[in-house]
Amino acid sequence: MTVQSLPYSSRGPGWQRRLALGSLCLGCLIVGVLGDASLAQTESYCTVTGVDVNQLSNAVRITIRADGVLQVEAEIFDFVEWSEEEGSWQKRELALIPFVLPNARTRVGSFVDISAYPVSYLAMSTPPESPEGVGLKCLLALYRPATLGRMNVDNDEMDLTHWGEAMDVRVHIEKSTNGRELYLTVTSDKHVEVAKEKPEREPKELERRLSLKKGPSGALSLRALNADLQEVMQQISQLSGVPVLVDDAVEHDLTCCLDDMQVDALLHSIARGCGLALAQEDNTYYVSEALPTNVASYWLSSTETIALRYLKPTEALPLLSDCVLRYARPNEAGNTLVATGPPALLEKIRSDISEVDKPGLQITLRVAVVEFSSDAEATRTLAALVGSGNVQAGVDSADSTLSFAVLDKRLSEIQAQMGWLRRKSTATLDVRPRLTVRSGERAEMFWGQKRYFKFISTGEYGPEVQIETANIGVKLRATPWGSTPDWITVPLEVEASNLLSVGAGGLPIVARRTANVTLALKSGDTVIIGGLELAQPSRGRQRTAPGTMPWPLSEAMTAVQRRSTVRNIVILLQVDAEAL
Repeated sequence: MTVQSLPYSSRGPGWQRRLALGSLCLGCLIVGVLGDASLAQTESYCTVTGVDVNQLSNAVRITIRADGVLQVEAEIFDFVEWSEEEGSWQKRELALIPFVLPNARTRVGSFVDISAYPVSYLAMSTPPESPEGVGLKCLLALYRPATLGRMNVDNDEMDLTHWGEAMDVRVHIEKSTNGRELYLTVTSDKHVEVAKEKPEREPKELERRLSLKKGPSGALSLRALNADLQEVMQQISQLSGVPVLVDDAVEHDLTCCLDDMQVDALLHSIARGCGLALAQEDNTYYVSEALPTNVASYWLSSTETIALRYLKPTEALPLLSDCVLRYARPNEAGNTLVATGPPALLEKIRSDISEVDKPGLQITLRVAVVEFSSDAEATRTLAALVGSGNVQAGVDSADSTLSFAVLDKRLSEIQAQMGWLRRKSTATLDVRPRLTVRSGERAEMFWGQKRYFKFISTGEYGPEVQIETANIGVKLRATPWGSTPDWITVPLEVEASNLLSVGAGGLPIVARRTANVTLALKSGDTVIIGGLELAQPSRGRQRTAPGTMPWPLSEAMTAVQRRSTVRNIVILLQVDAEAL
């Protein structure tokens, strides 16, 4: 904006300045208005127009569709956490999978019912701080916790499918190449028989018949073949004189044969057979769909809280039939299930839960670690314990294999038999404390030591001293489960870590061996695990050719070569189970 200078006049020397100041203020006002208008314009956004659900035999695929390019963000730290004990990142199991659509609005509502195992529903909400209501915080609710598989969104890309077991429930979050769809694929631990699509045929007119008669005692007899439910209810109301109101959303074809039934029993039988909600008030019957989708069906449905005593909600829901999962929601805070539907359905869910919500097993793991000076001593000792030199008791740590044997003896008996070994000092028995878990819970036991290593690294401001830790020893991971003490299934993972050497810079070189086995045991049985060898460098230094190597090679050789102590390890694991 330009302000022109005007000549002085009789108005006085301040007139020009006042005119210029007024013009300047007017210009600033115009610029401010235009600036406010530009600020009021928000960035381009898109609208979620649909959510498609595709049931696969081993997964559920959810497609979120939009009329524009979606922005998708997810935080990787919602799915992983740092484990101080493991010294590494571990995957988190989540029942609510969070992600954000920063540039989207929703046209499908804030709640989308999925009800396809293992997915319960999709919730989308607009945060109060969102500018002009643009932006959606989304939660994908699952019937049982899952871990992250693949994630390919705008702010991050990661593949964690190599972590964990192949049968774990996993969530894959992937954006389409054109950006207009978001795919949420949730793998399942159940196999579902998916009906094959049949080729479309010309619509065929069904044969329809309806016969309703009233007996002398007022009882009704109904014969129906593919009859329209609305028409059936209308005839029942006219013949009995009892008002029956049916929600417009109810569309069913009825086929039945019911004889000599009073109106109340007849209506309840029809409602139960068709999965409808039925209520009576002031001598008037109301019929609606069982799952609340509008005010009428919500008014006719009942809500009940089913308390759980032994199971968690995420453990109880997968035990129900898939057809009733949509009527139940977990309440983790109260350890309950909240079910909504007709009374007959609620009674069935309550009955099923009472059958499975029973005391589980309390499983106790006791461990004894025996050290031998050689494989030969370990093999002879185990052969004596097993009897007649069973080959399963053979120990060979050189070929990197582990051996497992099961004895129907308690650990105390085995310790008594091995007493003579301790007196001869050929074996060292190290008994560890016992660990008690519930059936299905994970137990971890570690025998060894945590070593600390100091090294210097180059940081942003120069050399920095850092401390690294390494667990050197044997680690057992077990997830025992069972319904009775007679047989207990024990998935067992054995990990042996050996410290090979320590480099000149101070960093350790650790070798790890892992073996997995699943055992079926009786309560009181003892598992023998052999073939473990632990080698740890000592603090002393050793020169390979003292005095013959020139400096600095002699110092380098001294830094990396150390004496090592080799120990042959045999683990005895006793498993006990009792009802809670």
